[in-house]
Amino acid sequence: DAFDSAQIRVYLFEDLNADSTAVTQDICRFLGVDDSFQPELSRQNVSGIPKSRFVHDFFARKNPIREAIAPLIPNGLRQQVSRKIKTWNLGKKPELDPTIRQELVELYQGDVLRLQDLLKRDLSHWLN
Repeated sequence: DAFDSAQIRVYLFEDLNADSTAVTQDICRFLGVDDSFQPELSRQNVSGIPKSRFVHDFFARKNPIREAIAPLIPNGLRQQVSRKIKTWNLGKKPELDPTIRQELVELYQGDVLRLQDLLKRDLSHWLN
């Protein structure tokens, strides 16, 4: 109520996944920024269960071994190797139990329908 609708933009994660360039350009135009800007939009936080808890903890937490060898490896190479090992160590993400999913759909159905009306977008696929 405090802002005119022309001052508000809402983007959904699925929009960004479908066409990140178009979403980024639209955001830039909305903000009055050069829309030729193309940020790095690769996924950085992919979910899954680590195959090895030791490897995961080695890269996720501070530890004396990693801190001791870090100065010996150039930063760019260290980041590349770290990212590759983390990706290799990532197993499949767990599936949501269909019963729990149905309970969540029922719980949030009213909110989804209100959001759908507010955004003037069809969000019925969120309820399937």
